[in-house]
Amino acid sequence: MIFRRTDQIFRHLPGTHVQSMGYNAKRGRLYLISDDSVASFPASRLKGRGSLTNKSFDWSELTPKRETEGLVFDSTGHGYLLTNHSPEVLVSTTVY
Repeated sequence: MIFRRTDQIFRHLPGTHVQSMGYNAKRGRLYLISDDSVASFPASRLKGRGSLTNKSFDWSELTPKRETEGLVFDSTGHGYLLTNHSPEVLVSTTVY
């Protein structure tokens, strides 16, 4: 595995601190998890110098407010969201 720094800078994050990151191979999107919100964007836009714009992002906010800790996807595209405080794993009913 090789890691390479991207020159993309995020001016707005999905919360005060990003707590986790997930990747959905079916959609090719990276997910930044923070508190009760999720921001996603196309992973391919990070290649090179980074070319993300505001329109690249999809934003989601959980209601009622729940603190989230992580998000993973299986090979079919179903998401598994880990919550904190009365910990539980939520499974998506649809493919993303």
